[in-house]
Parts: sequence; structure tokens; C-alpha cells
Amino acid sequence: MPSPTGHGDAVAEAYAALLRDVGLEVTVDRHFPGGPNVVGRWRGRGGGPTLAFVGHLDTIGADHAPPRLADGAVHGRGADDMKGALAAVAEAVGALRAAGVALAGEVVVAAHSLHEAPVGKMEGLRRLVAAGVLGDAALVAESFPAGHQILAGKGQAIFTITVSRPGEVVHENYAAAGTINPLDVAIEVAARLRARQAALAAEGDHPLIGPETLFIGEIHGGDFYNRLPTEARIVGIRRFGPARAWAEIEREFADLTAPVAAASGATIDVRLGGNGLGYEVAPDAPLALALAAAHERVTGHPLPVAGTKSVTDANIIAREGGIPALCYGPNGATAHADEEHVAVADLLRAARVYAETILGYPGLVRG
Repeated sequence: MPSPTGHGDAVAEAYAALLRDVGLEVTVDRHFPGGPNVVGRWRGRGGGPTLAFVGHLDTIGADHAPPRLADGAVHGRGADDMKGALAAVAEAVGALRAAGVALAGEVVVAAHSLHEAPVGKMEGLRRLVAAGVLGDAALVAESFPAGHQILAGKGQAIFTITVSRPGEVVHENYAAAGTINPLDVAIEVAARLRARQAALAAEGDHPLIGPETLFIGEIHGGDFYNRLPTEARIVGIRRFGPARAWAEIEREFADLTAPVAAASGATIDVRLGGNGLGYEVAPDAPLALALAAAHERVTGHPLPVAGTKSVTDANIIAREGGIPALCYGPNGATAHADEEHVAVADLLRAARVYAETILGYPGLVRG
């Protein structure tokens, strides 16, 4: 079922029906057109904690071959990122309910449809966080290779720096003396950005997510070799660790660009956009311990611990919601790929780990 970001109504209804089929109390919130939230609740007798399973139903907008089951894997857009994981969550909950498991607390399954940038900006997830439905801890069913437990993630700021001057584009031979060339100014800004990247690399690594980075991905300006342009633009991404606040990143870019603007006389406009701050969860948090034990019971092997450089739902839940959030899924090796697929064995392993996590989360299941 195609569900590119902003076109999530049909897939939301389908997932809501699936959660109802496994016995959950389900609501669909259509506050954002094309990006509904689906919340399923498995309520216990009360007095216990609430554990949420969270994920996104939308996919990137890239074309894909028709879905199929072949060679022991599900192929199709979203199979790996992350409809497969959400199907595994529903399977785990359904299996436990069919087995007669009774809860003291509550299990929440929350799916949203505005995750994938640049169309989505985590609006649906932020609405879930603000509504307080995610409870005491959240397991994001995000897929990463080899079933790692993700305890930390970088935040990100996408930057667009525009250098401009008044006037019109002119032939370089007829430009008045002292006319600002935005390309020259952009080169100065880019040099300062590169120096900052080198300084970040020298500051040392976070043990799980490595060094902070500043990456230039685009430089634009001019339209002909001898025409003096009025504008140039630099676009890139700044990835930062759990200790950074957004205000620090804003100050950093102001400090990098303001001296160049003052010296050149050009106007330099900095626009920063981000969909998550960095976060870190303690390895001895109850959810971390329950998930690690569940993985080992299912696979017979210790759960590898890692961090991620990419923004996930956990960034929003942990930093903005103040809720411990971890990522664990089937296998993220083909997310966003031309040929997206996930092994059925990985889906089964994830479903079993999700079920065991519910059983092992302190105080959640009735004794």
C-alpha cells in the first residue's frame, strides 16, 4: 500500500484495522491532513507502567518495484523502513494476548505518518508526545543492521546560508569598483565552515556516535562565467551530540558568518532547520535492560549496543518528551534503497524480541 509522506490516510486505516484485529482499543487522529496518527491501547488492571512501541507508516517518495515475497524476504517500499517493524509489533502484541497474558500496566502502539523529511517534520510524533500517550518508556521499532540496541543518536541542523548584495547582475567588466561578489563571500564562509569541521573532528569522539560533524553538500551561485551574480548559497548539515542545545547551534552559525558579513558588506542570511536534538539513554535504564535480556533470550547472543548518526523518532521522544527511548528493529540495511527488502527471519526475530520485552519490562505484566 503506497504511503509516501503526506499521503498516509489509507495506510493509517489499514494499520488501525490490524491493531483492532489483535484486540487493541484504537483511535485515529486526523489532525494533520494526509498524516494521521494511529494509537492502539492494551490496557491492564492499572497501577503498572506504560510501555509504548512507536514507528512511522510513511515512506520516502521514491518509486519501487511492485511488492513481493521472494527468497525469504518481503520486498517493497517501506518493507524495511518501517512497515515491517510495525507489523512485527502488531504480531507480538497479538501473540501475547492470544496466549492470555494479563497486564498490570499498559502497552501503547503509536504510529505516525509525517516522519520522512523534507515533507514530514515529525509533526505527528510531536503531537503524540504532547498528548502524553507514550507513557514511561518508548521502544522505537526503527530498523538498524544486526538488531543493535541504539542508546544514543545525533541531532541535526540543516543549514541554508544565502549571501546577497543589492543591485542587478552585471557583466564583470562593467561592475562599479567595490561591487561585492557574493561568490567571493561564500568562499570565505565555506572556508570558515571547513575550519569548524576540522575543529569538531579534533574535539574527540562520543563512544557510540563518534565526532560531531559539519558537512557542506551544496554550493550554488552565478549563471555565466563573466556575469557578476547577486546571490550565492551554501547548503549542508550539522550533526551534533546529546549535550548540545539548539541555541548553541544558532550561536555557532552566527559566530561563523557575522565576521564575514561585517568585513565584506554583504548580507548573509542563515536559516537552520532541524527535526531532532541529540539524545542518550542510560544503559541501565529499565527498558534497556529488558530489551537486552529479551534479545539474548530470543537469539542466544548478547545484544550489541550502538549509536546512530541519523535522526529517528527517539530524538524527539527522549529530548522533547523526556521519555527514555530506544531503537530496535528487524534490519535497516536497505532503508531508502532502490530495492528495499527485509528478511522474514528478521521480522520474526524482532516480533519475538518485542514480545519478550513486554514480558520482561518491570511491573508491566501481572504476576
